[in-house]
Amino acid sequence: MDLLRQGDRDLCPDCRERPRGAIRHIPVEGPREGLMTAPRSLPARLRSAVEAWCTGRSWLLRLPLLLWFGWILVRHWGSPTYQSLFKPLNLGIHELGHYLFAPLGQFVGIAGGSILQCLAPILSMGMFLRQRDFFAIVVCLGWLSTNIFDVATYAGDASAMALPLVSPGGGDVIHDWNYLLGRLGLLGWDGLLAFVLRVAASADMIATIALGAWLLWTMARLKGSREALDEL
Repeated sequence: MDLLRQGDRDLCPDCRERPRGAIRHIPVEGPREGLMTAPRSLPARLRSAVEAWCTGRSWLLRLPLLLWFGWILVRHWGSPTYQSLFKPLNLGIHELGHYLFAPLGQFVGIAGGSILQCLAPILSMGMFLRQRDFFAIVVCLGWLSTNIFDVATYAGDASAMALPLVSPGGGDVIHDWNYLLGRLGLLGWDGLLAFVLRVAASADMIATIALGAWLLWTMARLKGSREALDEL
């Protein structure tokens, strides 16, 4: 390459032809590090949110509630008619469901009791998700399990109709699941339906305990990390 001189510096012809002070742009091949980052996946963002929420919270205060859910599961396994402390709440929501769904017809109105008592915990989980209260979501998941166990017991009694029933509005008492399965021609399947519902309720409660234990472990782990940083 032929070089020209400007003062005591050697210049190539290209540099000589540009005006003084002009900046030469050199193309950069390949990705420019630090300018763009790949979007984080949903699990990664969720884990970050959970860890941020767990920081500074006590796992010891929440442990008894998680152990109680384990006790409820064992009792439900031991007796299909077991009723936890959630029963009065579940029954009240069940009866409210009949009134709320009554305008949709007799069949839906009768099914509305079981529908609403299972829907209430799901709606509560959505509310606590908006508030980013992750342990409350786990509690609602366990509450849902108790409702599914209740529905399983009620459905399993469809043929025998041996359970004591209540009717807050008075009048003739209708056994919800005897009516529902009878209308569908599935009254002989009440035992199988009860078994499937109990399996679903058990899986729900096991998930509750597992997720709750992970949250408590995260709280304890982050608390230990925070204390270690404070000592530095």
